[in-house]
Amino acid sequence: MLLQYPTPQIAAERLRTIQASQSSGQALAARRTGPIVVVENGNAGNSDARNLLNAVNYEAEVTWNEATSMSKRDNIGNLLLAVFSLIGILIVFGLIFGVAFGGIRVLLTRHFPGTVFDVPENVEILQLHIDDRPTSNK
Repeated sequence: MLLQYPTPQIAAERLRTIQASQSSGQALAARRTGPIVVVENGNAGNSDARNLLNAVNYEAEVTWNEATSMSKRDNIGNLLLAVFSLIGILIVFGLIFGVAFGGIRVLLTRHFPGTVFDVPENVEILQLHIDDRPTSNK
């Protein structure tokens, strides 16, 4: 018979209880392995019964799935460093493309004046004339 208990301590206590009852005349062979108590009734002196008792073994396997340390990905410092690196890269690309666009525009207006960007007929500027004061008739 296999008796499984929640803890090895409870199993040891129950094994002592079973062995104490053996002195009252019952032919029992009992053994504890982990939280399991193995009891054989009847042929306690038989070598087959002893081999059967010794064949039962408890082997605990513990799997720890929880992270034991902070990974590089979970670190807030690395996140901030990556954010500022991205900001720096975007600023550099913005400056490069801004200078390139401005430089191309300046080169085209110098080599081809009045054709591409500075055609006066195509330029419309909205003006509000806020500083212009109407002349008053006195």
